[in-house]
Amino acid sequence: MFDTREGIDVNFYERLQDKEKLRKELLLVTLFITLYENFKSNWEEEILVFYANGSKFENGKFIYEFTKLNYNNPNAFEDCDFIKDKEAENKYRTEVCRQIKKANGKDFDKEASLFNWLLNRKIIKIEHYAQLLEIRNLRNQLGHELDDILNDEFPCDLSLKIKQLIDIRKYSSKEWFISIELPISGEAQCDDNGNIIIPEAVFSSSEISYDLLYDALFDF
Repeated sequence: MFDTREGIDVNFYERLQDKEKLRKELLLVTLFITLYENFKSNWEEEILVFYANGSKFENGKFIYEFTKLNYNNPNAFEDCDFIKDKEAENKYRTEVCRQIKKANGKDFDKEASLFNWLLNRKIIKIEHYAQLLEIRNLRNQLGHELDDILNDEFPCDLSLKIKQLIDIRKYSSKEWFISIELPISGEAQCDDNGNIIIPEAVFSSSEISYDLLYDALFDF
């Protein structure tokens, strides 16, 4: 409902009366979007590092590249003469960024392709993949339609979606360590059959931080 005389959306005005509730809702929106973007950027970098065959430190951060020795130069190794490795870069883009197409059937859905890469390597479960697509759609809705949402109720229980994101992050971090990092680490131990022994407890400091954050926000 809209009061044309005053130019005030009555629903929004009513929502402002409960400032504590509105403050918490906006905090949840901010946290939800931040967690999703952090999840996405974290796996974009992890997978890029997995494929990249070169890196350099520039402006305070590592930049990962696809390079190879310039074999036209007999002294390429001594000269540190590297050229672009188009084959390696194309493999990365094909396997990671170009697996799932958008609804228009033409362009590639980079985020869905990223999640699909994680799914195919059992870093996430099939239910996680579906949840991530729902979470991505909700993130876009909140980002682009916030004005409309402020005049109405929020579209879902954001605390549930935040919990899903945290659970997926924890699960995927553990599976990444077990599947990718542990086999090439010097700390891996094998049984009598040569199979890597999986540690009983695998967790990271970031997991603990997310749990504490969730507990603080939701008294969970």
